[in-house]
Amino acid sequence: MNIQDIVDLAISAAQKKYGPSNHHMSILPILYHPEGPYIGYEKINKIQIVINDSCKGNLSQAFYQISHEALHTLSPVTRDVVTVLEEGIATHFSHEFTKAKTGDEWNPAPEDVKYVNARDRVIELITLVPDALEQIRYKFGGFSPLDANELAKMFQNVNSGLLKELSLPFN
Repeated sequence: MNIQDIVDLAISAAQKKYGPSNHHMSILPILYHPEGPYIGYEKINKIQIVINDSCKGNLSQAFYQISHEALHTLSPVTRDVVTVLEEGIATHFSHEFTKAKTGDEWNPAPEDVKYVNARDRVIELITLVPDALEQIRYKFGGFSPLDANELAKMFQNVNSGLLKELSLPFN
């Protein structure tokens, strides 16, 4: 399996779980960079997934980083708009996807506490409302940006503090 196969597999899995992409951008071939992983939209109608150079020698890490970024390709937004919810979903999805495809437990690095916290908030939400993510994507068209008041109307039995936290910008 080559690296582009992983991209295609991850995007397909994300779409199957959360719904189709809501854009017509094409995905450029993977780039390796010491500052990866991240996703970029510098070119008009093109999405660039960038993963860390260390993935060249570690297939499980490549699965993890690619699947995390694949989630962001569903409804692309700029970094300043990405919510805690979206980063939490991407982190949770990448963990589950990597485990299913490689058998490896891959998690954020210990210093990436924000990603762990975001994932934990998402798990808290889907424990309370198992189809919450599907409902959110249907209503908002994506996971970022979100309106905490609208979330509170949708999920009246969920703590408003959790919903507010999930709707905040991640960065």
